[in-house]
Amino acid sequence: MKMENLSVGDLVRLKSGGPTMTVSAPVEPFGTHDPEVVCDWFSKDKFFRETFTITTLEKVEAVEA
Repeated sequence: MKMENLSVGDLVRLKSGGPTMTVSAPVEPFGTHDPEVVCDWFSKDKFFRETFTITTLEKVEAVEA
C-alpha cells in the first residue's frame, strides 16, 4: 500500500488481523524506512494509539450500525 492510498480518518486493520483502527496522522519518513501512520482504536473501553508501517495495514470498509 502506498501513502497516497491512506488518508487521516481511513479505517484500517493489520493484515494479520486485529481491531479496526482509524488513521490519525502520517509519520514523516526517516531514512530508508517505509512510510508509517499513527492509528487509534478502542478495546474494552480503553484507548490505544500506535505507529504502524503502512505495508502491514489494509483498508477496511466502514460498517453502518
